[in-house]
Amino acid sequence: DAMAVVGTYYGDDRGTNSGSAYVFRLAANGTATQMAKLTASDGAASDRFGESVSVSSFGSSGDVVAVVGAFQDSDRGGLSGSAYVFHVTAVGTATQTAKLTASDG
Repeated sequence: DAMAVVGTYYGDDRGTNSGSAYVFRLAANGTATQMAKLTASDGAASDRFGESVSVSSFGSSGDVVAVVGAFQDSDRGGLSGSAYVFHVTAVGTATQTAKLTASDG
């Protein structure tokens, strides 16, 4: 099995165009099962969380690390952007572990 992350940056869970991302388990037989839905802990309208996504395996446990970008997040000034790091377990439990922002905005 493998995991995939799909961003939906126009999602409205935390305001218009705040965005979200979905984690899917891809089985060897070609089926895909949604395991988790990711949103930014501090998401806001127009952040566009999910515009970019990356996923990497986390050892042999079946867990993955997902990094989800929010390019219009404005924590460090207008449209400075950020990235959120999630630990997603093999059974679909997702925990946000970090928010990354550039020191110079």
